[in-house]
Amino acid sequence: MPLAIIRASAGSGKTYQLAVSFIRILLRGKADGHPQNPAAILATTFTRAAAGEILDRVLRLLSEGALSDERRANLAKQLGTPLSAQDCHRLLSTLTAHMDRLAISTMDAFFAQIAKAFASELGLAPDWTMAVDEGEEELLRETLHAILGEADLQSLAEALWTFRRGVVSSMLGALAELAPNLERTIPAAEAPATFARPEARRWSKDELADVTKTLATSADWIPKTKTGTTVKLWEDSIDKLRAVLQPGEDATALLAIPLVVKIFNDEDYAKHPTPAPLATAMQPVLARACDALLRRHKAREAALCWLAQHYKSHRREAAFRAGAYTFSDVAAMVTSAALAQEELYFRLGTRFEHVLFDEFQDTSRLQFHFFRPIIEEIGGGGGEVLVVGDEKQAIYGWRGGDRELMHGPLDDIGKTIGTTPARILSESFRSSRAVLDSVNRTFQSLAHGWLDEKQTDKDAIEAAGREWAATFPEHKPAKDVEKLRGRVRVILANTGEGADAEDKNRALIAKALEYVGAHLGEDPQRKIGILLRKKNLMPRLIADIRSAHPDVDVSGEGGNPLTDSRAVEVILCLLAWLDHPGSTAARHVVLTSPLAAAFGFPESVRAEDPVGTDERHALRRIRHDLTAHGFATTLRKWIRHAAFSAACSDHDIQRCEQLLGVAREFDARGPARPSDFVAHVRKRRIERPGGSGVRVMTIHASKGLEFEAVLLLELDAAQGGHGDVIVSNPDEPPRIVPSKRDAPFLDMEDLVSTQASADFMEELSVLYVGMTRARSYLDIILREGGKSPLALLVRRALQVDADRTVEEFDGLSMRECDAEKGRGGLKLDKPDPGMAGASAPPAKKRIAPFAGRAGHATPSGCSEGGIVNVTKIFAPANRAAMRRGDLIHAWLRQFAWVEDGLPDAGTLVKATAELADGLDRAEVAAWAQRLFEEAKTAGTELHTALTKPRTAKSETPDLWRERAFAVLRNSQGRPEVLNGSFDRVQLWRDSAGNALRAEIVDFKTDRFSSAEERASIEARYVPQLDAYREALALLCPELEPRAVSAKLVFVRA
Repeated sequence: MPLAIIRASAGSGKTYQLAVSFIRILLRGKADGHPQNPAAILATTFTRAAAGEILDRVLRLLSEGALSDERRANLAKQLGTPLSAQDCHRLLSTLTAHMDRLAISTMDAFFAQIAKAFASELGLAPDWTMAVDEGEEELLRETLHAILGEADLQSLAEALWTFRRGVVSSMLGALAELAPNLERTIPAAEAPATFARPEARRWSKDELADVTKTLATSADWIPKTKTGTTVKLWEDSIDKLRAVLQPGEDATALLAIPLVVKIFNDEDYAKHPTPAPLATAMQPVLARACDALLRRHKAREAALCWLAQHYKSHRREAAFRAGAYTFSDVAAMVTSAALAQEELYFRLGTRFEHVLFDEFQDTSRLQFHFFRPIIEEIGGGGGEVLVVGDEKQAIYGWRGGDRELMHGPLDDIGKTIGTTPARILSESFRSSRAVLDSVNRTFQSLAHGWLDEKQTDKDAIEAAGREWAATFPEHKPAKDVEKLRGRVRVILANTGEGADAEDKNRALIAKALEYVGAHLGEDPQRKIGILLRKKNLMPRLIADIRSAHPDVDVSGEGGNPLTDSRAVEVILCLLAWLDHPGSTAARHVVLTSPLAAAFGFPESVRAEDPVGTDERHALRRIRHDLTAHGFATTLRKWIRHAAFSAACSDHDIQRCEQLLGVAREFDARGPARPSDFVAHVRKRRIERPGGSGVRVMTIHASKGLEFEAVLLLELDAAQGGHGDVIVSNPDEPPRIVPSKRDAPFLDMEDLVSTQASADFMEELSVLYVGMTRARSYLDIILREGGKSPLALLVRRALQVDADRTVEEFDGLSMRECDAEKGRGGLKLDKPDPGMAGASAPPAKKRIAPFAGRAGHATPSGCSEGGIVNVTKIFAPANRAAMRRGDLIHAWLRQFAWVEDGLPDAGTLVKATAELADGLDRAEVAAWAQRLFEEAKTAGTELHTALTKPRTAKSETPDLWRERAFAVLRNSQGRPEVLNGSFDRVQLWRDSAGNALRAEIVDFKTDRFSSAEERASIEARYVPQLDAYREALALLCPELEPRAVSAKLVFVRA
């Protein structure tokens, strides 16, 4: 049968079309009259959710057809053939009988199935498994450590220096950052064992002789003004030429001078043409400089090939040792292997007779090359080949997806097996007329010039826009949604003159909060999607929305960690305690929790008491249960306990049931330590049943989803630049797209222009996907003055300007907003101090091999030489003082910034009621009142410490409070675990999230009566502060040690 292509716009029912095609093939049967085997129909897509939706839709259509005459008639109309209830029953029976062999799956799952069948031919480990979640991360770590341990380190450093064009601070970090590119890069040939950095091309005296003489006579030919003085720009540029055109200087430095660029392009400089003597003298040195730049560029490509070859070699070895492969590993091996089709069908146990492709625009060239013979055989043999895709939604070019496959390559196949006219689906069953009107106006504007003349890459971008829009059909609402109420608004978040990136982010978040509040005010049950270009702002947005709307369920990409339930957090603390008996924090969380009885701890076991026999027996029983029965069975016993359900909310019970599901999956892997399970759970994100009211995610992650209301942010984010874009085709070595500045000298302007066009076409697809996620309401929030092509397109297409304010509820509505009004009251991230580990992002786990057992130290143990008089600790007066100190530290943890308001004494006492148990209530209340007065009184040491630091950019640092840590350090040649807890850390970051500097604040309640006595006390704590600084530097390796300061703050309350 000829190739059938459906170009399905967003919301146009592509899954329905795939399901109908699947049913049509089943209903038609084989040409010889025999029934069609459902397992011989291959249907592939890119996500498990999409694969499940296809099967679900097939079963639902047939079930509805069997039960309803009306539904059956509608299905028959789509099939183009009569359909009886008996037919529906028969097809349902056939499907259910073959359910275990149906080939409706993701491409990844299909390739994994093939890899299982050809494990020995592909060189896979025996009994291999898929590496997912932390398994994938562990595999990457093993690969990188193997490279560092086995490769020639000098060559590795030289290759990284050559590719990165400079020194790298961490080879491990550089390799990890480069890993995605190395996985996609196909080296041209076997790389040598060593790599030598090419020497820089430097000038010799002889080759500079002519140009030196010409520059010496510059007074004769340098352009002059009307008054006879030399043009200043020319004079300065000639001086720069003299500086770089010296024997021994790097030849490529010449090409960075603006005058040289103008000479190369034969253009005027400062409104003067290049004098003939200079133009003549520069030609030979320009040619040599260009040749040097080309050699450097080729050396970068060679370095990339060398790194890719060694990365892939060590990756294969690490995967074989672990017996685990990622989906991308498996796909790469299968698609690059020469597998005979007859043998493929034999080992899979099925000869595919029909093939249906979903989301074809996201298919890579390697995947297409693998499937092409199958397509041609099936199509040429009378089977059905259906390709469903939409190049407008091609947003995965960065991982190999090729939108061009929807055109030339499919056309070539059509010439072989024949093709039918492509069907265009542009009727939306999702979005309101208002949303579709905005989509039409935005993308139809691409047909006309819409960029400023000064816009970088204007011609290439506008040409790409016209190409993208050439196949854009006008979108119309289907009858089902024709009367759906809708509204579209474009909001400009203005920060005023001189705003830096952080100011703009604050204004953007403030606007998002304002409009989330407006939507929830209209309908508290409204499903809202907040879609961003990047992940940087997601944590802040989620925290601020939760703070502003505590009753609304908010989740991030893929849902939230299960630790958003206190009950799950307590369970994980118990499991962590089992592996680390000395963890007093985990012990305290468990034993002060009302869930302790469910875990088997008797009432006699209390957190404030020393470890006793009953406690040890309870822990021993728990360890026995985990060893004998596994995590799922043990957790189920706890969760079903009467004390557990009595202490938990519906949310807690719901999340604990989901935790059981994770435990069952984890048990299937085999025995593991409790801490491994804890790490696994903390990394998993799971959506709550029923979904969240507000979801914050990237536009890429929203693909395939829909929301009643969408807030679209960050369209004015800078477009990805050139320089490290890897271009790989299956049959070609990799190429690196040079910078726009270098391209003319390398004769690669066409390559840069092509890449700029491809980048912008993908940007347009991202915008299209984001806009079409909305059912009824679409709010596009732009930064005032944003100059990115997407932001300019939206503003001009939807006619947003400073004087326009339109309010139309059933049509397009645009609104110019006063952002200054929205800047006040922006709430910063304030995690719940009561949750263990919730006061700051968790530290990255660092694993390093070491021999023997590590020692142990605490910062407090560093003071006074680490010697403590035990009798002092157990003296009644000191025990009371220690309890008072614990209580005051717990209160200090409640304080964020003075400017955000401080909790009063009553709030402090209530928040720490358990710690104060057994103490005199009046005395505790008096302490809390004195602490509150001290904190709010300007001029006190505590008030100063709690005041936001003043910086040139008015930045507010990240704030950690009571942050526990455990780091591995080298102590006198042997490993030692340093663990403790920071009282307070202020951490400044750059726009990329990297730590720049930090200040540690350590609260003390020591008493002193003179400056000399205070100085003596401070001197005693210097080693402790040094230990804190060392720990923070290890947690944030990008921090220079000198950028970490520490100070003591004495609390007098």
